[in-house]
Amino acid sequence: MITIYKQRFVALVLLGSAFATDAVQAQETACELADTTPAAHRDYLQCLDSALQGAERQLQAWSNKRRLQLETEAKHSGLTQALDIFLRSEQSFETYLEDSCRWRYVRLLPDSQKAAGVYKRCKLHMFEQRMASHKLALD
Repeated sequence: MITIYKQRFVALVLLGSAFATDAVQAQETACELADTTPAAHRDYLQCLDSALQGAERQLQAWSNKRRLQLETEAKHSGLTQALDIFLRSEQSFETYLEDSCRWRYVRLLPDSQKAAGVYKRCKLHMFEQRMASHKLALD
């Protein structure tokens, strides 16, 4: 009974994330710095923040889908190694994401506005790559 609800939940999440994919990518490309005024920088960074929130939600949905699939397989087969490795890779990704984007931020200091924009674009790019990885079929 619970697995039926999990399957339905996963189906709804996937349906929602399929529609959100284009929206997140469109929003990211819509984030452009119009000029160098403080107001334009503020608007640009707020746009990137909004795109980051959507991308993070979408990535979480795909991660949950993969985790649920691996949990189901582990229950049926009794083999938990794939699930353990997946969970470890999720933790490693968070560390990699933070370090990979942080060095780009630090490199551009003391121009904190430009550094923040590069940092956020980096995170968006990493989220999109990770989602593409999670979208690959489990063969």
